[in-house]
Amino acid sequence: MAASDGARTVSRHVPSMSRAGPARIELSTLAKGRKLGSGGQGTIWETDRTLNQGRWQAAYKEYARAITPDTDALERMVSLPHQVPSGTRRWLAGHLAWPVALVTDAGSGDRVTGFLMRQIPQDFVRTLDIPGESERPSGMQYLLNPDAYLTRVGIRVTPRQRAQLLLDLARTLARLHGMDIVCGDLSPNNVLFTLSPEPACFLIDCDSMVLRGSPVVPPVETPDWEVPPGEPKAAREGDLYKLALLAVRLFSGEQSGSDTLMMTDTDSELLIQHLAERGVRNAPHERPSAEDWEKAMGHAVSRTPASAPRRPSPSPKPSGGQRATRPATSPRPRPSPPPAPTPTPTPAPAPAPAPAPGTGWITPPSPPPVWARKPSRPQRPGPAGSSDPSCGGAVWVLAVICVVLYLVLQTFSAVWNGVGDAVESFLSGPEDEVQGVEYTPPTTARAQARDLDALLTYNSGTRGDVSEAVQELLTCPGVTPDRLAAAEDTFTTAAEDRMAHLESLDMLALDELPDGETLERDLREAWNASADADRAYALLADETWCDQDLTASPHWEDAGVANERATTAKRAFIEAWNPIAEQYDLTVLAWDDV
Repeated sequence: MAASDGARTVSRHVPSMSRAGPARIELSTLAKGRKLGSGGQGTIWETDRTLNQGRWQAAYKEYARAITPDTDALERMVSLPHQVPSGTRRWLAGHLAWPVALVTDAGSGDRVTGFLMRQIPQDFVRTLDIPGESERPSGMQYLLNPDAYLTRVGIRVTPRQRAQLLLDLARTLARLHGMDIVCGDLSPNNVLFTLSPEPACFLIDCDSMVLRGSPVVPPVETPDWEVPPGEPKAAREGDLYKLALLAVRLFSGEQSGSDTLMMTDTDSELLIQHLAERGVRNAPHERPSAEDWEKAMGHAVSRTPASAPRRPSPSPKPSGGQRATRPATSPRPRPSPPPAPTPTPTPAPAPAPAPAPGTGWITPPSPPPVWARKPSRPQRPGPAGSSDPSCGGAVWVLAVICVVLYLVLQTFSAVWNGVGDAVESFLSGPEDEVQGVEYTPPTTARAQARDLDALLTYNSGTRGDVSEAVQELLTCPGVTPDRLAAAEDTFTTAAEDRMAHLESLDMLALDELPDGETLERDLREAWNASADADRAYALLADETWCDQDLTASPHWEDAGVANERATTAKRAFIEAWNPIAEQYDLTVLAWDDV
């Protein structure tokens, strides 16, 4: 598509990077449309330009005059999509509003005034069920509220969808960290969500990210989403702290606070709580990585109820209150909740306060009122057991004490057993039923592909350890008994891991994927054969003193035969899997990654 501009004809499609450097657009040729949003750093405008062969509309972020971006760092950002494999480039475009072209002003000495990026996809915008409300970005901050509020504004989200959103965000963060990209200002204002067709996240304000240690603009943080005092604002450890903080608030329905005790309702949430506790309380270098979150959430999703409510919705009260938290947590004062809903129209939310400088390009809406939880009603005492004040009264008091002690012991036992069962369930892999909630496999190809991708990612750490242990055996004779025992443990653990992966594979539904039955058969054969090879290597390490060439052992031969079977099956699986991975922006693998 082209449009006339005086004597010139200007392409409406944004060009790709050329040999001369990243793509540049002259400001005078750019037609700005309506304002999409604004923040402390600048303003976002609709434009007449398109991306991805005309399939996406481009938006223009125009920096405020007071902002001076690091042009070199911004150029590196714009160049990144053209320096990575095509699958990664598609993934970036599908998950982030990444800068794709510089906008320069010839009238100001080719000064960089901003950049073009993809407009927010339609799946990630919504209109709340509030009179007079218009379409706005679907920020994660909406989900950090009680269920009663979400119902009022027309957001219906299940516990499993919350877990799936956290899994998708962890997966995105793991991939960004692997590319040496730090989010920095990771907050619910900059993380958009959708629940349809599948729960997923989309990240915006990407020029606030840090690529290879070089920020485009000075790092900033959203209020209530700051890293602990003394930590840098834009570091991988800070991202991990904020991911844990988001998990706490997402599962407790709170806009602020870090009390992990408020998020536990089910076994799956207990697992998430344990990870969040480490992320919020531990020292920076001891926080769970994004990969740790991704693996754990892959297990937690299948255990989370698909439709049951997370907890009874809190009822609004006439006066405000503050929920008790740990002494270490300092919750901010909360507004008084509104009266109970009536048939009259709900008033529009109050205007949002002005954003802090540099906190993002979308002006966030006013946080909805957060209602205090209604305290439990005290039990009404029953009738007296006797009219005799000296004897019957004492017996009644004693009976009450006994009942209370029994209930306390029963409750403590149930909670303790619940913790043990949850941890044991997590270590042993997904089960078909948790707390009476049946696991329902997804029925769309995209969701099934994501489940399989999570399982493959969880498996990815096994092969490297096995390869090192095999190299250890090849140095015989000369390996010490301790190193030989360590190699045996590695092989035994790897075999057990393969079998656990196979149990997890049993739970997956792959019937909507192209040739899903063959896909599952090849992967099952690959992992079974790999487990056979691991067991053969373990026997080899156990039955030898490393005083001879181990390649002459029959166990070595058994391992070689099993490895050939595994390699054949892995190659067949990868040939079928990679096209699916590319289609849904998932992990493309080599055969030896399986």
